[in-house]
Amino acid sequence: EWHPRGRWLFPKIEAYFQEIERCREQFAPDNLLIFSGIEMGNPHHFPVEASALLAVYPFDFKIGSIHWLDDNDIHDVRTLAHRDVDEVLTEYFAEMASMAEQANIDMVAHFDRIFWPAVRLHGQIDLLPLEPLIRQTLRVLIRNGIALELNTHFVAHDPSWNDAIIAVLTWYREEGGGRVLVNSDAHRINEIGRYRDVAAHLLASSGYGSAARLKPSIVVPKVLQPS
Repeated sequence: EWHPRGRWLFPKIEAYFQEIERCREQFAPDNLLIFSGIEMGNPHHFPVEASALLAVYPFDFKIGSIHWLDDNDIHDVRTLAHRDVDEVLTEYFAEMASMAEQANIDMVAHFDRIFWPAVRLHGQIDLLPLEPLIRQTLRVLIRNGIALELNTHFVAHDPSWNDAIIAVLTWYREEGGGRVLVNSDAHRINEIGRYRDVAAHLLASSGYGSAARLKPSIVVPKVLQPS
């Protein structure tokens, strides 16, 4: 996170790769694949810093996230306060398209994260008026070979915005997007794999079939193929 108001400490990358190698050696007899990765907040706004980082370290996964909108933290409801929700969502998906065009990333993280403060402030979200814009953004992702993350952190949230998640995933599939990666966004051990059953339901409701397995030679595979 390079934004000056970022709440996260910059990672200790040298120590991280040392630990990755230690774990790979330890769990090699169990055939456990361990990939390295990095999540970058708004990397297209910090192209020099992002390029310098990626030039030095051989990350298997490069994840891009929209954490900032007009210099405001999207996790903060004040980002949407006193604004039209459709206007904010329009800016959000336009920013996502810009990131996909400009940044060196393999996947867009938590595409639905703006829905969290939106629902808290405005209730249920109707994405149909924004369908053309969102489809356009999804086409940019697909054209640049960028996968979409289904983040399970909030899929059990009440009130739910899962209908909006299904809409976006369905449009992504219809536009030809076959690469969806399910991620529990685990910050603690007991959160690994959380709500996988809900994620499977959301994907099935969006028209996706069974999951593929990650292979060592394929960093971002076609994890879920449209049925």
